[in-house]
Amino acid sequence: MKKSYLTLLILTSLLVSCDKFEDGGYLYQSSKNLRGAWDYEQVTVNGQELSDSAFYARYRNSYIVFDEGSQVHFFWHDVDTAINEQIGTYVFNYNKKKMNIVFDAYPLDDQVWLMDKLTKEELWYTFQPSDDETCHVHLLKRKKEK
Repeated sequence: MKKSYLTLLILTSLLVSCDKFEDGGYLYQSSKNLRGAWDYEQVTVNGQELSDSAFYARYRNSYIVFDEGSQVHFFWHDVDTAINEQIGTYVFNYNKKKMNIVFDAYPLDDQVWLMDKLTKEELWYTFQPSDDETCHVHLLKRKKEK
């Protein structure tokens, strides 16, 4: 009897741990896959992909680094400014389909990312910076530090 309960428990945990994001990537590997530096590949705002000039001006040389712990660093490099860094703390919700990021600057600001896809090489997420704006972001993992 105890063996059947143990077997059932193991099978249940295996089935739960194999859940995937709708567009790809296993949920149980989220924390491991997230670590490292990510470059912006594409940004869409309210269904409109940013033009090359707008994308280049704000995102082309910007990137995000997720530490092994729970710290995240945003490095913003606009065309006409030096690199600015925003530091925050991130945490996944219980099923790893949402991530909350709280920025360290005063006043405290937070974002909720809906994770669409997270693999070793790609990250797709959606967030709302305001009530009338929805952003879809595609990041690619950096092969090595620039």
